[in-house]
Amino acid sequence: MQSVFKFGFAGLALATILGCDPGQPLFGPREVDVGVASRRVVPELIDVPARLDAPARVDVTARTQGYLLDRAFEDGTEVEQNRILFALQSDLYEAADEAARSALAGARAWMRDSRS
Repeated sequence: MQSVFKFGFAGLALATILGCDPGQPLFGPREVDVGVASRRVVPELIDVPARLDAPARVDVTARTQGYLLDRAFEDGTEVEQNRILFALQSDLYEAADEAARSALAGARAWMRDSRS
């Protein structure tokens, strides 16, 4: 226990001596900075949390397949409601529409034939 106390005291003394500025005396008065107080207007500054992103951010994601032909807006610009933003190649959609209409016509014909 005494050896721990001796080493602890020696370590504290060594840290105190090594931590001192070599240009300053170890004991006695130390050199300090002095300034003159003056009266002046000091601006009031307030730190508050803030947002860096826009409060209304929208991510546009594709919910369909197709080739993009045109993009009718620039990144970061505002767009009006119901404005067309993208133009897609319509070949696939026209073919799917025609197939659906043909299937509907066939189902109606089958219903008509089954009633008679």
